[in-house]
Formats: sequence, structure tokens, C-alpha cells
Amino acid sequence: MSIGNTNTQGNKKNNFPYQLRNLQLLGEIAAAVNGSVGRLLNPILTSSTGAGNLTASGTIYNVSFSNVGAAAVTLTVSGNTVSIPAGTTINYDPGVNNYYKGSDFSWDATGSTLLVSYTN
Repeated sequence: MSIGNTNTQGNKKNNFPYQLRNLQLLGEIAAAVNGSVGRLLNPILTSSTGAGNLTASGTIYNVSFSNVGAAAVTLTVSGNTVSIPAGTTINYDPGVNNYYKGSDFSWDATGSTLLVSYTN
């Protein structure tokens, strides 16, 4: 596609305005896509031997819980509580352009050790 296809007789074969609008639109789309790609994420790794949560963490783009201790750990996600046996890892990934609220995750690792890795 060329930017101009002009003919001087009565503006016939002139699709310059149409092509220019399309090129501008494609530029806007590219700028929007490039603006949403490549955001800087903050990786965090913590260890817990008691009760904890991700309340202060705000937006969570993925999170992983790994029980590396000897006893079970209690994990609560969005109000649902489950016991994580020793040696178990659980990963949460909401997919592209999605996220979790940090307040959705809490745990009690009393008597064990829980590794929590997440990005925000």
C-alpha cells in the first residue's frame, strides 16, 4: 500500500486520505500494544514459619507457595482454606494482562516453613 495514489484529474484514483487514516490507526494500535508490553515487575521471595498474608502487596501477577517444612501448612485463597502437605508446591498464574489482589492470599505455616514467591 502506498501513501499516495494521486491522479490530477478530478481527484480520481486518490486514496491518500483513506490510506493515511489507516496508517495513523495502525501507528496508534502499535503504540498501545507496545505500551502494555514490557512492564517492570518486582519479584519477591519470602519465607514464613508462622501466619502471614499478601495484603500489603497490592496487585499480584503470579504467586507460588512451596511447603518445604515437615508439617502441613494452611493456605487460604479468596476465603477457601486448604491444607498443603509437606513437599507440595502450588502455583497461581492469572494469565496475560490479568492479576490477583494480594488480600486474596493468607496462610498459617506454624510448625513448618513456607516459601512464598510472587511478582507485583
